[in-house]
Amino acid sequence: MSNSTAIATITAAIGKLLETGVKINDDGNPDPDLTDLDVTMQPPGKARGTKTSNQINLFLYQVLPNAALRNMDFPRKVRSGETAFPPLALNLNYLLTAYGKNDDDSLSHRIIGRAMRILNDFPLIGVSDLFNTAEITGLLSGSGVTLQPEHIRITLLPLTLDELSKLWLMFQTDYRISAAYQVAVVLIESTQPVQSSLPVLKRGQDDRGAIVQSSPIPILINVQPSGSMPSATLGTNITIYGTNMDIGGIKARFSNLRLPSPIETDPLPGVSSDTIAVHLAGLGEDSGAYTTWIPGFYTVALAIRNLSQPVLVTNEVPMALAPQIAVSPLSAPAGNVLLTISCVPRVHDDQPVILLFGGSQIQVQSRTTPNDISKPTTFTFLVNNATAGSYLIRLRVDGIDSLPFILKGTPPMLDFDPQQKVTIT
Repeated sequence: MSNSTAIATITAAIGKLLETGVKINDDGNPDPDLTDLDVTMQPPGKARGTKTSNQINLFLYQVLPNAALRNMDFPRKVRSGETAFPPLALNLNYLLTAYGKNDDDSLSHRIIGRAMRILNDFPLIGVSDLFNTAEITGLLSGSGVTLQPEHIRITLLPLTLDELSKLWLMFQTDYRISAAYQVAVVLIESTQPVQSSLPVLKRGQDDRGAIVQSSPIPILINVQPSGSMPSATLGTNITIYGTNMDIGGIKARFSNLRLPSPIETDPLPGVSSDTIAVHLAGLGEDSGAYTTWIPGFYTVALAIRNLSQPVLVTNEVPMALAPQIAVSPLSAPAGNVLLTISCVPRVHDDQPVILLFGGSQIQVQSRTTPNDISKPTTFTFLVNNATAGSYLIRLRVDGIDSLPFILKGTPPMLDFDPQQKVTIT
């Protein structure tokens, strides 16, 4: 398999092929008019420069992914069940330009005709009667090109007049007689290791084979916090909606990317086929609730446990757990105001926190998380030049806002919580 020097090696090999072959007539004898042929590999705008000799320029103008092989597994190295980075599969597009001695176009036509015949006769990189084995080895050694499972083939690339015009316009130089070629496919090996699986000696415990579930597994649809709130809070219930959920041995599983392991909770009594109620215990019911949970986004699934079978886990549905806050002070004179916000459940140090003061966002001044796990995380925020008015307070933790409203009246209606408002006088 080729390594990262393959592109440079292929360019040099084609250049050597042209340098050797173009100087020889079709009858096998040297062409006396082309003994001074110079092969260059520069952009067409710089290739000619002050040269006046016969010249052929080979310019790599585009490198493209090979659509057929770009995502295939490593040939002869990756087997079924193993994972590895696929090789970098590339197509190389070259522009071949001929210049006759003293800009003689008749010579340039002879040069490009000879060059195109050479590339047509020897289309495989490393396969040519013009070189002996030692020369080919010297050209390609170190790049691994000859070890590819796919031959690298040189193919004439037809370009329309419009495509040629755009190409030469990019070079910002006068057009010269030229031909485009594609060289494919170059497979550059990834340096990342292959992950190989161990042989399978038994299937399941005691080689009992696959576990068959006779009843349909539950399918979750969504999670609804109590009171149709946008987010759940500790001390309240949530309802999980789905199908086929009236089976035994289930627990609700809550996962958060910042927690080391999922949280599992028993459902409340009264499980039906399409609904399950789960209580999110607060501090009064669980002394570790403030550290077990954190504010943020969760995924909810059901874990199904039977004594004779491994744990089955259903699909996951999203749920947001909102922070619950206490604000101090609730009133202050106009000017710079220092607010203290306590938050439960406790907030991890790496969780981003912002205070929403009315319509403004205030950055954290400091945060304190006591050693006592029953105590909340406390934040301080400095509000500069606060003017008179009443401001609703919300704490945004990991993208989840605290709920600044409560249910009041009969029937219950949403209203802003006066304990989450700051009055500036």
